[in-house]
Amino acid sequence: MKYETKKTIAFFAICFLILSTLFIRLNIDIEKKETQTTSPYHHTQYTVKDFNGRIAVFENNNTYPQSIYDSYTSVLPEDDQKRLREGIVVSNTTDLQRIIEDYTS
Repeated sequence: MKYETKKTIAFFAICFLILSTLFIRLNIDIEKKETQTTSPYHHTQYTVKDFNGRIAVFENNNTYPQSIYDSYTSVLPEDDQKRLREGIVVSNTTDLQRIIEDYTS
């Protein structure tokens, strides 16, 4: 093979390696960002509301509750029933526990 051909092949091989490395690095960065937004440390929002006549907790606007309690909403005052039909949004577990204790005890 001629010296110029070898030089050209080497040049393209180096370019290919550099581009491959950049592409892999970019994919790793994208995966890290996706993992960060779905990690358990990501901000969680809870909604306490009526589910089939019982008090339930929904996490991050899921359609099925994370927890269902044996406390029936029909025995609560009308104002509380209305709040639970609309949903009570809570942003931390301390407030969530307080609300659950208020409605279930």
